[in-house]
Amino acid sequence: MEQLARRAPISIATSIGFASISAVFFAYSASVPEILAWWLAIFLCCIPPTLYVIAQRTFPFDSENIRGYQLLHTCNSALSGFAWGVGIAILSDPTSNYSLTSSFLLLTCYIIAAILVLGDFYRSYMMLLATGLAPFGLSMLVHGSIKSIFVAAIVLLMIMIISYCVRVISQNRYRNVRAQLENRLFLAQLQQQRDAIQRVNEYKSNFLAATSHDMAQPLEAQGNFIVSLRRLLKNREERELLAKIEDSWKSMKNLLEGLTEISSIDAATIMPRPTEFDLSELIERLVNEISISARRKSLRVNTELKPCIVRTDATLLARILRNVLSNAVKFTPSRGRIDIGVECFDNQAVISISDTGPGVPSDKHVAIFKDYVQLGAPSRGSGMGLGLGLSIVKRLCELLDIEMDFRSAPGAGTRFGFRLPPTDAETARPPATYASLAPLRKRLLVITPDRMLREDISRTLSEWQCEVYCSGDAEEAFRIIRTTGSTPDVAIVSLDDSEKTGETVVSLRSEMSTTIPAIVLRHEGDGPPPDLDRTTVLDAPHSNRKLHEAVLAASASNLAAE
Repeated sequence: MEQLARRAPISIATSIGFASISAVFFAYSASVPEILAWWLAIFLCCIPPTLYVIAQRTFPFDSENIRGYQLLHTCNSALSGFAWGVGIAILSDPTSNYSLTSSFLLLTCYIIAAILVLGDFYRSYMMLLATGLAPFGLSMLVHGSIKSIFVAAIVLLMIMIISYCVRVISQNRYRNVRAQLENRLFLAQLQQQRDAIQRVNEYKSNFLAATSHDMAQPLEAQGNFIVSLRRLLKNREERELLAKIEDSWKSMKNLLEGLTEISSIDAATIMPRPTEFDLSELIERLVNEISISARRKSLRVNTELKPCIVRTDATLLARILRNVLSNAVKFTPSRGRIDIGVECFDNQAVISISDTGPGVPSDKHVAIFKDYVQLGAPSRGSGMGLGLGLSIVKRLCELLDIEMDFRSAPGAGTRFGFRLPPTDAETARPPATYASLAPLRKRLLVITPDRMLREDISRTLSEWQCEVYCSGDAEEAFRIIRTTGSTPDVAIVSLDDSEKTGETVVSLRSEMSTTIPAIVLRHEGDGPPPDLDRTTVLDAPHSNRKLHEAVLAASASNLAAE
């Protein structure tokens, strides 16, 4: 109804304009008083819409008066159509081909033009259609000539065709409005749920970060007691029992450190403190830490280190490398090999760590960087940890703006690469804070059969204030597009192989009749990426920063194309 009020000035201008044009055509078949009387009747029919707009401003629409407004508008449409139909029937001359043709075309143009104003409101338009065309068609039928009877038949056919078309328009409009309302309600519910989850996560992170010191103190005291008790015990069985207690204590301490570190990063209480230092010296110190564990498993640790001065947080970088080296020692079988290298070139420092371990399947490259995920560890025993090591690595890399490259395959071992700018790079960016990723506010479509990946990407994109639609395959994505009636700004696709991914992107663009930008998440073993226009490829594991930059770039290309 508010749309009717906004369109009322257009309706008035259209009616008076058509009446003025019609007066010129009727000057050859009717007298001036008749034309002026008819024009005045049309003008008087324009007064109710004006009063309608004024009344709506004084008495806005509500649930009590909306039916009254609708009834008045329907009556006004019927009155206006009757004035047009009867007036043209009286002014036209059925014996004149010119008058008959002009009258029919003018009335038809007016009826069709009214669709722009009343097409969404079926009842009002049907009254205008019936009272406008019926009197004219009836007068032609009564006249009895062959020409007038032919015009009357055309009028009847037009009434049927136009009424059907307007009914379809009205139904489509109703479905679109209903879908928009349901979509808004759904998005509002999602927003409330997301805010509630975010509040719980913030409370959890702040709680663990704030209590970590108090929880660590008793554990530190237990460690001192174990050291003191070891000096007092002489019996072999007692020492063995104490060793098991110490192993359990170390596991508990490692779990606490992992939990508190994750919570501190999420709560943004860890801030980088960049300093300049020699990267090779830091790695040599870390290699010395793992040397005893490596010798117990007869592992060869090869290093190829070159002096390289970098500027970053040494403590957090050491935490990243320590977690990766610890995993390499833990999972590489006896008599295996661990290679560590440092290179400086093109204003960048690169660290590489590779091992001859069992490797990670391509479909697990994303999962291993999630919280509490351990491959090949159905039950966590002593020393297995909580599966937070690589999750911490990913978070700290994003915090320090370090680009991480992960490659692994079953039987081929694992390789980590870390790229960070050296201190002498004039264009080197300072480390970004963890919360530096700005809101994107885009509409995104995610297509992947991996439920964990869908949840992870959806949560991340929602934090950037994006409207996210998730689907497991292309068919489900098509249903979402048809249901919502909205076109995504960017599509994010991650399927089993490159060929299938490319086919999905092509089908999606064909469905929407537009070359929507696509971001392909590629895993090890997927084969070559699809060679498609406006398609960005991200190799797993993708960081949040890389994904943010890819979505931003894809959205910018979409705007440029438009």
